[in-house]
Amino acid sequence: MNWLIPFHLIEQYAVYLDDNENNRATEATICNCSQNSIGRYCEYNFNFRKATPGNWLGQQTSNVLLNNYETLTRLVDGIVCPGADIFLEWRHICDGFTQCTNGADELDCHLLEFFKCETDEFQCRNGMCIPIEFAFDATSDCMDLSDEQALDVLHRKYHNCVTQSSFECDDQLCHKDQFSCGNGECVPWSAILNDKKDCSNFRDIAYICEVSNLASLTRGEWPSICKQTIELVPPLTNSSDCRQTLGHLLQTNPQQQLSELAVINLRTRCENSILYFEQNAFFAGLKMIYNRSIIERFFSNPSNSRKPVPKAPDLYYFTGAIVCDGISLNISEEIWFSHRELQELTSYPFFPLFHLICQKIMNQSLSNMKTENNLGSSISPSFYRCKNPQIACHYVELMTVISICQTVTSPSQYVSYAKLGDGVVDCADGSDEVSSDIRWSTFKCDLEGDNYACWVFQGDQLGENRLKDVRLHFHRYCDSIWDKMDGQDEKNCSHWMCDTGLYKCNRSGQCIERKSFCDGELDCDDGEDEVNCPQILQKWKLELNCNNNTEYFCITDEYIKNQSLNRSCISWHQVGDGHIDCIGARDERNVASCPDHRMVGDRFLTNPFLGISY
Repeated sequence: MNWLIPFHLIEQYAVYLDDNENNRATEATICNCSQNSIGRYCEYNFNFRKATPGNWLGQQTSNVLLNNYETLTRLVDGIVCPGADIFLEWRHICDGFTQCTNGADELDCHLLEFFKCETDEFQCRNGMCIPIEFAFDATSDCMDLSDEQALDVLHRKYHNCVTQSSFECDDQLCHKDQFSCGNGECVPWSAILNDKKDCSNFRDIAYICEVSNLASLTRGEWPSICKQTIELVPPLTNSSDCRQTLGHLLQTNPQQQLSELAVINLRTRCENSILYFEQNAFFAGLKMIYNRSIIERFFSNPSNSRKPVPKAPDLYYFTGAIVCDGISLNISEEIWFSHRELQELTSYPFFPLFHLICQKIMNQSLSNMKTENNLGSSISPSFYRCKNPQIACHYVELMTVISICQTVTSPSQYVSYAKLGDGVVDCADGSDEVSSDIRWSTFKCDLEGDNYACWVFQGDQLGENRLKDVRLHFHRYCDSIWDKMDGQDEKNCSHWMCDTGLYKCNRSGQCIERKSFCDGELDCDDGEDEVNCPQILQKWKLELNCNNNTEYFCITDEYIKNQSLNRSCISWHQVGDGHIDCIGARDERNVASCPDHRMVGDRFLTNPFLGISY
């Protein structure tokens, strides 16, 4: 057989020829691919012009950035999924977003084996169960990393998923505020909605590549998945239909557009609302509408004749199947919203369109039931029984692995354990950063830390609330690093005893490592570790006027007022004395703090006391 298909499918076909009653074989589909394609559905490219497999492999690796993951392939079996069959992947199963038009990917999720964990197990945010002793051990075990503190170091191994496949990339599960690109890469929903970033393989804009300003023709071809999914339109003529005309404007470069002919075709062949896209991988069931009048007004301006037509659709509407709270519903009405309203969804911590649509459906159903039962709007749904067993009285997202914000009530606010102490305030009262006294963002539950942060987080899983009793270990005092707000742990250190091998700063009493001397960074508050050091970096012109052994480069108010009578230098004894002499508090960089209670450091303390990095 001279077909470019896998051998196991050839064997199935041979069985079919031998025995027509073999039902499994008769259901198999085998495609005769063209010369440059291979695979069951001809989904892979193969270059026959290379003489040897070695040459072919070399050509593939040299062009890895041009064709990485350029095929849109289904990665899930056993589910009948109309509308999304070609791009369904395992990450879509029970993720809260309906991909299949029949809702099959979101049904019977309670039957998944990891839906409920045992008492000695930790439940990941995605529902996966791991042994409780694996939680917060500085090694991620949950596919969504929710068993560890949200640190950049845990995500580094996924940075190369775009160009290099690995087991980690195959297991990577994106967060709710991210879109899965199918290869381990995760792109924030907000960046996609604002057209600031797409998947490197353009999976998020499959079938609709022409609406993105980030995907464009290269040497006459569309990149990656766009090449496979875009429906190319024929050259524009006076007989082109409505969709072909709009496709011409969206898919071609401005220099190649026939804008005058396109406007004539649109006016004579299109309704004012043009339905352009029927299918997309971005949001199943979403229809995209262009307004003909807006396009005509755009080209009525002569200066726009060679400009690209605005690519973003003017309106969207949803209709079709959706799964709300585990119940499959078929929406016959059209739920409309504008492009501006779609972009406003970036204010949510995740892409909420499904949840908002479900909430609208639930509210409408409850309103109808209240009307039928003559119930006032003040009656809570929990006080009556739903007449329609297919509609749930409550629509509440199941939240797992959560910690309640301490003082936020009406309504209560929750945050994932993985977000505790990650340096980003998620709770309105800031309690997710663990302590109002300790700068918890300096405590990392990672392999390089002292394991104290891991020990604190593990307590909640063992029934011990260690978060309320967080204390600073003694070895973190007087070490020149601010662990408490405003550096309270680095004050009054004159009588502190340093460990063997550490150097005790003469004036501040802080303990620093000897390798910190002459490294270009002030470790002692008064900078004595940088006095009498050889010049490492090229100095500023004004800095050359200072004696490095006795003076510190400093732009003072007096120097700015009169540069003839004053010098841009102060005595080293004035550094770290608690009095700001230099503009920006450069002389008190290890003593003064900005309004965020952190050390000025390499920032610039302005008036009225705002820390600015420079």
